Amino acid sequence: MVTSLVVLAGGLGKRLLPITKETPKPLLEVMGKKLYQYTLDYAAEAKLDEAIIVSRKGWITEREHNGIQLRIVSQENYGMDEAYRAFYNEYQNGIEDTLIIAFTGFIARPPNIIEQSLRQYTLLNESNMILVTPVATGTDTHASVEFDFGSRVKLVQEKGKGGSGYALAGVLIVNREGARVLYEDGIIPGLNHLASRGSLGAALWTGEWMDISYPWDILEAVAMLLDGVTETKIASTAKIAKTAIIDGPVVIDNNARLDEFAVVRGPTYIGRNVLVGMGAFVRPYSAIESSSIVGSRSELKRSVIMSNAEISSGAVIADSVVGPYSRIGEFSVAKSTYVDKLPSRFTIRIFFKKRKPKMGSIIGAKVKLGPHTVIPPGSIIE
Repeated sequence: MVTSLVVLAGGLGKRLLPITKETPKPLLEVMGKKLYQYTLDYAAEAKLDEAIIVSRKGWITEREHNGIQLRIVSQENYGMDEAYRAFYNEYQNGIEDTLIIAFTGFIARPPNIIEQSLRQYTLLNESNMILVTPVATGTDTHASVEFDFGSRVKLVQEKGKGGSGYALAGVLIVNREGARVLYEDGIIPGLNHLASRGSLGAALWTGEWMDISYPWDILEAVAMLLDGVTETKIASTAKIAKTAIIDGPVVIDNNARLDEFAVVRGPTYIGRNVLVGMGAFVRPYSAIESSSIVGSRSELKRSVIMSNAEISSGAVIADSVVGPYSRIGEFSVAKSTYVDKLPSRFTIRIFFKKRKPKMGSIIGAKVKLGPHTVIPPGSIIE
């Protein structure tokens, strides 16, 4: 079986606003990787050596990632149908026996999701197959899926319109004819076209899976990834003060710095070029992305600080996401509470698999907050 892989990475991520105000979804950094790079890593683990990645012009420039050679295709407009048609127009004569179509913006662990998809495709002996996952929120993913006990797909509905409890898990595999149908009809109508002909199977993903659709999903995705961190890893170029305390499994990336009396309790991720100031306290299930600053005597509790952000001295951030290039003033506080005490706009969409959650605030990109600001739980600040 000869296999080609196409990765669709051209979406803005409007549901992730205000986090994606400056940075489109595929380029968001989560634990040191851009979201599209997670999909490429799954492909590398599956021993694929080449991928075609479709995105807006200029978004992605790398030509090799983790041993995979990349061919870049530019799409004119946004949307997964636009991305797929841009690929097909350029490569329709070169599509091999099997085409893997992978989305970006989901996190899966373990086993390897693309490798399992290929194995299931062979076992099902179907012409075309989609990978599905059971999710409690179900419909706010790429699409919801209904299928029978014989693994034959009955219906695929666009995100937000279904209610089956099963979602497209970000990977589908088609033959040449299936590839043509998706091009002519669009991906979701094309899958339904194939289903109506009885030529679309479904395989069940057995590992953990998370689609990053809304800003608060970033907290759960980081928690899922940090659960896979079992030992402390400190880059050789990191600088750790002698009085700093590292407790539990912690990943500290290149050129990060922990000042005197800083405390980091794992599982936690400290990104490239991050500064954790004197006496700062970083609690478990936090992630600080590249080139961000956590000021002296500040505290993070189960929060994600995205790239190039600054938490000033004495601030306390709880159960929150701080967007790229934002600055939180001195002695500010982002409070949190249990999800069931939040407004319904949150509770109908927030889903945490691992623990009864608390939720703080979503602070968007390039937000500047002055000193002594108090941010109530459930706030979305643009």
